[in-house]
Amino acid sequence: MQSQQTLGKYRILSIDGGGARSIIPAIILFAMEKELGALNEFFNLFSGNSSGALFSAALAFGLPASNLNQFYSFPTTLAKVFQEESNPVTQKFMKADVTAKYSNEGLK
Repeated sequence: MQSQQTLGKYRILSIDGGGARSIIPAIILFAMEKELGALNEFFNLFSGNSSGALFSAALAFGLPASNLNQFYSFPTTLAKVFQEESNPVTQKFMKADVTAKYSNEGLK
């Protein structure tokens, strides 16, 4: 695979966030890395938002895409975060009255 300098092109990789759904970009990045080699040698610029920004920073510093899934160990981490008894902030939020302040009738 030719390096980015010899190709004479400027390549930008932008990665969307998505919270728990960020496993999808992680899987795609892993497949891209298998095809292209080290992504930080193929792309000139990385950008992203939310978890995509974390992935972008990791890739720019040379972390292999195969390690990105370590950012989220979904079943265990999400269960710990959202267990009512595990976190006083989460407990307060889960018991809060989360209703709309204003009616949406004007939008219909």
